[in-house]
Amino acid sequence: KLMNPKSREVVMSHTDSILIVDDDPRFCDSLKVLLGNQDYQMQTSNSGKEAMEYLVNNNFDLALLDMVMPEMNGHQIMDYINSKSPETLVIVITGHASMESAIESLRRGAYDYLRKPFEPEELLKTVENALNKKRKQVMENRLPAVDRRRVYDFDYFLNGGVERRGWLERRSQAERRAGWRRVSKWGSPPIHH
Repeated sequence: KLMNPKSREVVMSHTDSILIVDDDPRFCDSLKVLLGNQDYQMQTSNSGKEAMEYLVNNNFDLALLDMVMPEMNGHQIMDYINSKSPETLVIVITGHASMESAIESLRRGAYDYLRKPFEPEELLKTVENALNKKRKQVMENRLPAVDRRRVYDFDYFLNGGVERRGWLERRSQAERRAGWRRVSKWGSPPIHH
């Protein structure tokens, strides 16, 4: 929890949460150690059914998902994530990679696909990029539609958005009251008469 010093209100800080799903407990532990320096909340699962239970009871920002597991495959878990927790991004990590599997994972909505073995830096960068994307999505969803347009579409202002028209009208009224007139429609300095 953090306190906003200006408003004196308590603001909840967000710690990114990651679900690691792999049938090899040692691999899950290795990923947890590798990501441990990044201050993520992490949960490991060694089966698809256990992962689904965690997904029902928790909101995860990211899932690191193995494709080949005994009781169900990674695509089945991805389908479950897409239906029950669509805000959770998925990075597929597998030692049984094929082009078809990678394409199918991306078609089902995976953020990325890593083949074992991978370099630790590759995983860290992929996780960081995915979580940055997630944060951006969260921020965009918090802004009302008009505010998103205002933030991301400067052309909206330049091409006659509602706020611009109101601003121009207020400026023209103020100039008239002050006795100013415009020399040019292109914003030349006003001349007092």
